[in-house]
Amino acid sequence: MYVIRHRLDSLVTFKRYYNPPGKKTWSKQHPKFRTPRPLVDPYNLGRLHPEKEWWTLAKKGLRPETFMGFPDVVNIPKHGGSLYTQLMDGPTLSMVVYRCIEHVIDDIDIWKKLTLRAMSIAISLDPYTVSILFLYFSLSNHYDYKFVSTFVGRILALLDQFSLDECANVLLAMNNTKFKHPRSAI
Repeated sequence: MYVIRHRLDSLVTFKRYYNPPGKKTWSKQHPKFRTPRPLVDPYNLGRLHPEKEWWTLAKKGLRPETFMGFPDVVNIPKHGGSLYTQLMDGPTLSMVVYRCIEHVIDDIDIWKKLTLRAMSIAISLDPYTVSILFLYFSLSNHYDYKFVSTFVGRILALLDQFSLDECANVLLAMNNTKFKHPRSAI
């Protein structure tokens, strides 16, 4: 704190709010590890900062294999780990199921986790997501009678809200004979 006498015999004080680190410190010598200075370094949260993204650095060689923010289903049988299905919502779950169909994933544990998640969120899904999930699970090689009974009941409950696209999805799903409901089969 500096005190300066002014001509009117009043005290004027100047206070420094930021003490910069010394110029010969380790962080000043290495620009990758330097401490950011407030109000001087331009750091806007709204902008992209590629230097802060560790997964895009070429030196490290680390890049997480993700799909829509979740671990990639294609690499789960190779690397192992959790699929975090408990955090998936309906549209994300449908895209992950489609990716499993696209890459012909036959791992029973993955399909069990996906069907359990679909059954647990079935009551909160909108009609389009119900029809898409029913279609995608019918296109897969995995069959779970609890899933079929849950989703057939959900389809019957939402049938008056279905549009033409959703009805077409359900009819396409019924091409698989295991997914046909005997009372509602055409």
